[in-house]
Amino acid sequence: MADQIQLAEWLQKDFQVKGKNVIPKKKYGAKYQGKGLEIEDDKLWVLANKKRGTELVVSCTPIMKHTGCLWLMDQYKIDLSSVDFTHETISTNHYIVVARETNKANPIFNVPIIGEAHKDNVQVSMSGYMVTMAYKRCIDRVILQVTGLYQQGFYSESEMGGDFIKKENNKGSDDKSPIPTLINIPEALELVNSVEELTLLKEEIKAQKMWTPENEKLLKLKYRELQG
Repeated sequence: MADQIQLAEWLQKDFQVKGKNVIPKKKYGAKYQGKGLEIEDDKLWVLANKKRGTELVVSCTPIMKHTGCLWLMDQYKIDLSSVDFTHETISTNHYIVVARETNKANPIFNVPIIGEAHKDNVQVSMSGYMVTMAYKRCIDRVILQVTGLYQQGFYSESEMGGDFIKKENNKGSDDKSPIPTLINIPEALELVNSVEELTLLKEEIKAQKMWTPENEKLLKLKYRELQG
């Protein structure tokens, strides 16, 4: 009989095992323009990373379904008409879509948000739709950012990278744990035009738990550049 899934001690406060899945004990809440909203259970799932060769779950990441992101957009009536979505080609089979807020008087976000897709982080069936995937990821990131879910550690289902896809396609293999696709910091820095935007980007990097000495050095260099 296979071992049952077990949660590391530090996860037991917030998560529990149900069958073969891990589910949150608490209800997550979004917030937009001062209005709170409870996230329904069917709009999300939990990515459970296990210690290699065991059934012990050592980290959990809440994942919002793409339909859940669209549900949030509908529930909050989030208006993206002032957001400019620009498609940029980095190289063959590598595309990004950048969302920039054009309403400077009353923006819903301040730092440009990037959706990225390349051959190593999309399913084979979607390889002919790189721009579509980049756009989908960008939309989801915008929604998660403005509703405060990124700050709670959420990622969207569309952001799941190549490691996750390989894991799903090779059940039983000892592949590396799945990791969501994160923001490309060098590309984000190229879009920053003020110290205020740089400060907001710094906060987002910390919220995504990407703060490292190397990234800190990149931000310091950008700060010196902005200071002239």
